[in-house]
Amino acid sequence: MFSSPALLSFLILAIVATTTFAYPKESKNQLIKVISKNDISKLTSLPKGLELIPLSQKNHETRGLVQYSLGEVTSSSRLIATGSDEYSWDTEKNIQLVFEIPSSGVPIGAIIILADTSSDEGQAYVTSGGLGEETATIVLEVLNTSWLNYNIEVYSG
Repeated sequence: MFSSPALLSFLILAIVATTTFAYPKESKNQLIKVISKNDISKLTSLPKGLELIPLSQKNHETRGLVQYSLGEVTSSSRLIATGSDEYSWDTEKNIQLVFEIPSSGVPIGAIIILADTSSDEGQAYVTSGGLGEETATIVLEVLNTSWLNYNIEVYSG
C-alpha cells in the first residue's frame, strides 16, 4: 500500500534493539519483530505529503491503558501474528517502537495494540503495508512514561 522510497528513507532509524516475540509454538502465529527502539523528544511530525494510516485510539478508564486499532476482527478472522514485551525506566521517557509484521501468506484484516503505560500521551500508525496487505510496519510512540507494556495482535481479513 505505502512503499515509496521517501517513506522508507523516513523510517531508516538506528537499530537500537532487535527482539522477537511470539505465542507458544503450537499457535502457528507469525513472529512480530521490534526493529527499532528509540528515545524521542516529541510525537513525530510527519513530512507533508507523506500518507500514513493512523490507528484509532481508545483510552480506557484505567490511566495509561490505551488500545490502538485498525480494521475489524470478525467471526472469520484468525490470529496470524503476535508480540509483547515490557520496558521500564527510572525516569520518564519518550519512546518509539517500530514493529515489523512479516508475511503470513494471508491479507491483514485487523491490527490491535494494547499499551499499558504511565501516560495517556501517544500515537500509533502504519508506515507500510497494512490492511489488505500481507505485511506491515507499525510505529508506536509514547510520551512521558516510566514503563511500557504492550501486546500486539494481527488478524487475517
